[in-house]
Amino acid sequence: MRTFNKVKYFGDGGTGASGGNNEAILIRNSAISGSNTITLHCFDTAGGTIAVGPLLIGNRTATIFPISVYGFTGSTSSIAVWELF
Repeated sequence: MRTFNKVKYFGDGGTGASGGNNEAILIRNSAISGSNTITLHCFDTAGGTIAVGPLLIGNRTATIFPISVYGFTGSTSSIAVWELF
């Protein structure tokens, strides 16, 4: 099991910026109903940027994605993201 030493709030339904130096992100969707999506903005192997998603996030769930992310766009303010270092 991986233990993360530092957690930083990343945003709430908007686009954040951390320079992409995180090791993973924790996504939480607190919505009770409806379909909510998130698009992750990552670096590709050539140093450019790439959008991953939209990904459907289930209601009242939390998910860890083990990828480095420099920003995200959520479909609603019910989606919150934390960076894990």
